[in-house]
Amino acid sequence: MEPHQGFAYAAGAGFRVPTGLGVTLMPLRHPYEAALQVRSLALATGRPVVAGFGPGARSMQRSLLGEPYRSPLTAAREYLTIVRGLLALDVVDLKGEYFSCHGALHAFPAPPVELGLGVLRPGMARLAGELADVAITWLTPASYLEDVDCRRCVKAPRRPADPYRG
Repeated sequence: MEPHQGFAYAAGAGFRVPTGLGVTLMPLRHPYEAALQVRSLALATGRPVVAGFGPGARSMQRSLLGEPYRSPLTAAREYLTIVRGLLALDVVDLKGEYFSCHGALHAFPAPPVELGLGVLRPGMARLAGELADVAITWLTPASYLEDVDCRRCVKAPRRPADPYRG
């Protein structure tokens, strides 16, 4: 089941809890739709959402896009930049190597959405520290996290306190 719709269904059934989406694969949806989906989920639940994104495996990229991203870091940077701008209700005007967007979401009060980035290697960990609110790992042993030193990914909050947090 697609996670955005699954959690929205659960919210409609009365389960209104903070939601986190592990890592949604970037080739599956344009960043505008991703921003719209996660904001809609925050509206449906009335609670904050952590939305994780990642480039996926090269074989999956090739299957869906015709070729893999030459630079998954550049693709992730463009994607998160667009999604963050849209969620901030900015007019986004970005023409990237992999993703482009000229548009904005309509202003509507919604619970906050935190952006996550799937992290398997040091380069993506550094990018998460720069652009994301959270770094999301998968099947990663603690020894690897110590070697990568994910503490460098942590940064000060970029937003003021939010009234939706309790």
